[in-house]
Amino acid sequence: MSASRSVGYRLAPSKQPTIRGIGSSPVYPVVKRPDERVITMEAYDHPAFAEDIARDLSQQCRAQGLPHQVKVRNIESIHSHDAVAVVTWMG
Repeated sequence: MSASRSVGYRLAPSKQPTIRGIGSSPVYPVVKRPDERVITMEAYDHPAFAEDIARDLSQQCRAQGLPHQVKVRNIESIHSHDAVAVVTWMG
């Protein structure tokens, strides 16, 4: 039997745009139906897989000299498994 422990840290507000800017499209807290197509097409035009997002965020953290572990989980709706990517850098 093994146990897994996850420790989360809050990111300073100045760093949040770093995370929100990585991915297929920006993150929106609320989306109205007429906007769904625009967001979907933007994501379609800029595909980003879990490993792409983990690598890009890790590169930005490294550029700032921040030790980090990035874990990205894409919850799959059409497959029986999720896509997971993990990058760790201790500087």
